[in-house]
Amino acid sequence: MIFFRELQSCIFELFEFFNSLKDSHVIGIFTSVNEKSMVRNLLIVCSVLIAALNSLAQEEGTIVIHADSRIETLIKKQGSVVSPATSPQISGYRLQLMFDSDRKKIDETRARFENIHPEIPTYVVFSAPNYLLKAGDYRSQLEAEKLKMQIFSEFPASFVVKESVNLPKID
Repeated sequence: MIFFRELQSCIFELFEFFNSLKDSHVIGIFTSVNEKSMVRNLLIVCSVLIAALNSLAQEEGTIVIHADSRIETLIKKQGSVVSPATSPQISGYRLQLMFDSDRKKIDETRARFENIHPEIPTYVVFSAPNYLLKAGDYRSQLEAEKLKMQIFSEFPASFVVKESVNLPKID
């Protein structure tokens, strides 16, 4: 490959030299028609050789990338499918039982609710500056309202909120 490039460079310089002779009046020193046609033929041969060498110089090669190994780790991490922390979610309804900035109060209320209704999942969400205690995974607002009516005497400040909920478990 290096040989072709050097040869191409040399032929190109010859071509330029003969082109400069043709453009200047120096070509007049070649008196015979034979010498003029020889220069013209040499220019043609140089042109053909340059074209041929250009096509030969374009060979397939390999590219080697030297990269930090951590990049490959990041690519694998970003490309992998990360399962959700809970289960797949849909748009639905939950019952917000209470909100407070004191986490201990939220945990006490959660324990009290779970003692009464152990089958209903509860969730604590932090939304600055408060903690929100929510319960249930309901597809319709009517189902959430039904739970609200059952627990109204113990949790009178509860209300239904629309948000993403976990899909129901199939038994």
